[in-house]
Amino acid sequence: MAMVAAAGPIANVVVALVLAIVFRSIRISGLRVDFVEAVVYYGVLYNFVLAILNLIPIPPLDGYNVVLAFLPPRYAFTVQRYAQYGFFLLLLLIFIPGSPLGRLLGLAVPLAGLAIGA
Repeated sequence: MAMVAAAGPIANVVVALVLAIVFRSIRISGLRVDFVEAVVYYGVLYNFVLAILNLIPIPPLDGYNVVLAFLPPRYAFTVQRYAQYGFFLLLLLIFIPGSPLGRLLGLAVPLAGLAIGA
């Protein structure tokens, strides 16, 4: 279960890295196509955001299933009883100003900059 759940964030990172290679190729070729560079950069950024978001261990996200696979069965059953409230917790984290989720997802900006060589 953990390997299947981890496939989503891993796919996001792979897509981000492929787009970063495309971005660097555009820069190296000397073509100045600002619109295309912006689209590819945001593709890199948003794929890193999705990878980070999916790794958060809240029930509707993939990180929950990854963490659940490593818990002892007794604790896993206890945690699963509260899984139905995970969606509401996620909504709270998204919509409450000053939530730690914003800082966590902000980690995608330096990752994207590192990937594109900025």
